[in-house]
Amino acid sequence: MSKYAKRKDANQKDIEKLLKATGQNFRDTSSFGNGFPDILWYFDDEYYFLEIKDGMKSLTEAEKKFQKQFPRNYILVYSVKQMEEIMKEFG
Repeated sequence: MSKYAKRKDANQKDIEKLLKATGQNFRDTSSFGNGFPDILWYFDDEYYFLEIKDGMKSLTEAEKKFQKQFPRNYILVYSVKQMEEIMKEFG
C-alpha cells in the first residue's frame, strides 16, 4: 500500500451511490494506491476492476501497468451515465 493517500475523483461518490442503490456487490479500493483501481466490483461470478476518472484524465503509469495485467476485467469509468450503460450491457 502506498504511504500517500490517494485522492478520489469527484464522481466516485456518485458512482458508488449508483452501485449501492442497484444492489451491486462492490468495495471501495481507492485507498490502496500503487495503480490499484478505485472500485472492485463483483458481478455474475467475476471480479471487475473499475478505475474512476473525472473529466478525460489519463491513467497514471502505475494504473497502466495494472490494466495490462488484467485487460479483460479492467473498466475505465468516466461518469454515472457510463456506469449505468455498463451495468445494462452486463445484464
